[in-house]
Amino acid sequence: MLARTLCCALVVVLCASVQVTPLAAQRATARSHVVKGVLYDSVAQAPLIGAEVHLALREGAGTPFTTRTDVEGRFSLGGIPSGKYVLGFYHEALELLSLDAPVQGVDLDADSVVRMDMSIPSAGVVRALRCRDSVGEATDHALLAGFVRTARGRQPVPGATVTVTWSVTALTSGMMHTEPGRTTDTVSAGGMFSTCDVPSGVVLTAAVRAPGYRELTGPITIPESGALRQDIWLVDTLTKTGTAEVRGRVLHERGQPVVSGRARIAALGREVPITDGAFAMLDLPFGTWVMELRAIGMAPRSMLVHATSRRNATLLVRVSDQAQRLDAVTITGRADVVMQVLDAVMARSRSASGSIFLPGSPYLRLATRVTDLLVNARGFRRLGPSEVEARPTNTGARCRNIGVYVNGVRAIEGIVALDATTRPDRVLAVEAYPDVMSAPFEWRSADGVCAVVALWTRP
Repeated sequence: MLARTLCCALVVVLCASVQVTPLAAQRATARSHVVKGVLYDSVAQAPLIGAEVHLALREGAGTPFTTRTDVEGRFSLGGIPSGKYVLGFYHEALELLSLDAPVQGVDLDADSVVRMDMSIPSAGVVRALRCRDSVGEATDHALLAGFVRTARGRQPVPGATVTVTWSVTALTSGMMHTEPGRTTDTVSAGGMFSTCDVPSGVVLTAAVRAPGYRELTGPITIPESGALRQDIWLVDTLTKTGTAEVRGRVLHERGQPVVSGRARIAALGREVPITDGAFAMLDLPFGTWVMELRAIGMAPRSMLVHATSRRNATLLVRVSDQAQRLDAVTITGRADVVMQVLDAVMARSRSASGSIFLPGSPYLRLATRVTDLLVNARGFRRLGPSEVEARPTNTGARCRNIGVYVNGVRAIEGIVALDATTRPDRVLAVEAYPDVMSAPFEWRSADGVCAVVALWTRP
């Protein structure tokens, strides 16, 4: 009886020992991993949001693991068995920029968490591929591309036009002069636009127009690398409020927050304070807007912003530590009258927000007519010799009713009075305010004027 008991015990021990090794090996084989990372759009200079991320076995067997990137471009895939994989992603920006979906090998063996960051190729590479037929360097023929969609529903807006204008200083036959530039592209059925005929490193003015939607006109600067992706979300003309918001941080170049200032969206007549470097503009319609940031002692900064419902999305803006520098002044004639005018101009420049042209300005030296100055005035656009537009009004249309003052007196002729009054060499000062909110209070008339230009001539 004792022998049988020992035998049975030995069998149990042997059976247990036989089972232990395979279970341990099975647990080791079934070890799971996490693959996470960030996708970045080098051309848009922003995280790649909503990209489809795929992780598949290298030999192609089985169903791939998939996920999408969040609002910060992050992704995470968990519960991945050990093995050799290929990581890739797809985003509509790849089609826009004529790029193949990038892939990268991943070996999951020892590490339980693997970090894999990927990005769309650099702007210089994209420009070389996308604009291979254009001539010149990136500074002459840069790439501007993007999507134009509805703010609500993100539907393409085919047939919308994207017009880009700019002004550069050129040297011809030993003479400096200003050369205007202009290009227009029509949005495709998929909502895409692109052009390889714009310069980089200068401020461009992009105007997006589509029937039934607010016109959007704002500044864009393509980096020296030669490519930029800029998406536009158009807002219909009837929408004035919503549940979207824009939050931001405004910092000096050295990193300190701007103590106080103002953030403004002129098209909506909305303005909020900047306090200790932070601002929040709430109850906005979803979409793309032109926002202007102003702080005492600094040049105003305008930019395109997206109003969204993402409360954790914070716009980071760095502003120059130097105060706005006015052009050198050459004083001739009767000093008392001249000084009074210039003192008044300087005082208004500190309390209002516009473009000031004084004697010594290179724009004034190169101008052949007074209206030539408005080509370089922030927020203005010249369509013809006596046809000028300013920023869009609350209706979404560009401002045409521009109040013109000559030596402090309202000119009923409007813009025509600027060139009819004097020559550029007889100009003492020109003040250009692209909307009434930025103009001095004394020039905000009640007759529908939506922008102001003031001309002061030499005595």
